Amino acid sequence: MTGANVTLRAVILDPLSYKDSVTVVGTVVLVDLGIERMDISHDGAKLALQLDHLDEASRRVVAELSAFVADRPQVAVTGAVRKQQRRTYMQAARVSIVHPAASPCAATVERIAALPCWEGEAVEVKTAAAVAQELALGEGRTNQNFVVRRRGGASYFVRVGADLPYFGVSRVREQAASRAAAATGLAPAVVLTSEDLLVLELTPYDMLPCAPEAAAPCNRGCNPMRSRLPLPCTQGCNPTHQVLELVPGRALTEADMLGAARARTPLLATVTRAIRTLHAAPLPAELSTFAQGATGWGGPHLAQWVAYARQQGYCRLPILDGLDELLATVEAAAGAPGPPAFCHFDLLPDNFVLRAGGAEVSLVDFEYAAAGQPLMDLAVLCMGCGLEGAEERNLLASYLEVDQPSEAQAHAFAALKLLACLRETLWGVTAELSGSSALSAEEAVSYADLNYAKFVRARAALGPCPPL
Repeated sequence: MTGANVTLRAVILDPLSYKDSVTVVGTVVLVDLGIERMDISHDGAKLALQLDHLDEASRRVVAELSAFVADRPQVAVTGAVRKQQRRTYMQAARVSIVHPAASPCAATVERIAALPCWEGEAVEVKTAAAVAQELALGEGRTNQNFVVRRRGGASYFVRVGADLPYFGVSRVREQAASRAAAATGLAPAVVLTSEDLLVLELTPYDMLPCAPEAAAPCNRGCNPMRSRLPLPCTQGCNPTHQVLELVPGRALTEADMLGAARARTPLLATVTRAIRTLHAAPLPAELSTFAQGATGWGGPHLAQWVAYARQQGYCRLPILDGLDELLATVEAAAGAPGPPAFCHFDLLPDNFVLRAGGAEVSLVDFEYAAAGQPLMDLAVLCMGCGLEGAEERNLLASYLEVDQPSEAQAHAFAALKLLACLRETLWGVTAELSGSSALSAEEAVSYADLNYAKFVRARAALGPCPPL
């Protein structure tokens, strides 16, 4: 098989089959000349390349690539596949740039430029990665993001993605939530959506099977990293796109929220007011339907991720041990769930855009929006920003519009933060088990471990319920 062309996915699935030199093609996502490493991605897989055996011409190519990673160049790499414990990598010998016309991204850009909302006008389309420093935009893990500029100066944000059944992401629900949030003034206006534009070149990045394969029961090694080939989808999981107005401003950071919660600055009041406004907004029917049968504190995603982890016999982390007792403890602390409201369920700081002037924030990224319990949104934000002690209480007080929460309220919220840590850990576990393109195998394990550590700390901090 010397020099044979193979896919990244094939290499990741079965690295031991490639004993001779092979050639792979992928998109450059990382170049680190200091440690002589380059990462490329394609078809939902990511492969690390070791560069210490490159020929001289290839070294010049890589040096040039290091300055243009944000443009996501395509490369062809020839080398030997290596396996070391869980890590699969390639000892690269030659690297060459693939002509831009062969890039899937180029075809996607062409299709975006032809959308009817531009009314035949020539527009400038760039990947979000290419303008990340200018606009502080994320490239996206579960979708592909683009920025479109018209001649008059108006800018738009385009999201291209497919349903992610393992994660409970439906683009129809996302679009409905985006429209409903925009109607409140909290989110960018939705200019155009489509359910029938097939961006086939990007399908492998985002599509997952609608039903997981049966996995072998967990035994001694518990190999949750078991990869699986995509199954044909029969439930309409076509890539879709949304065109949104681009909100001028910048994404909040953990440091922003930490400082705001510590000093109870006006920013804290601005953020919690926006969250209350969302929770008071009319609940889209699409979100209510998704929540049926899973109306507890954790919301529908938690129920789905727990069921999936159990089905797969997951045991790398003891996250399922005593889970039913834990959920009972949370409910005892938080009380019975109330009527469901319009919840974002992914209120991490970078999903808040601080508008120009700093007096208002917008909410973005409604992939995980669903009917749920309002305080869970707040708990996710608290968990995501690492708020503890007085900062945690100040966030809760600002949302409740009180000087300080009662001991019972603070304890209930601490229980919900524990649940938020559980949710985020299980998101990583789902990425681990499904082989999702959202994260590489190593990233999924690292993400699950990071949030499991938060979960352990939150569980230890949750003491007995105080008297009412």
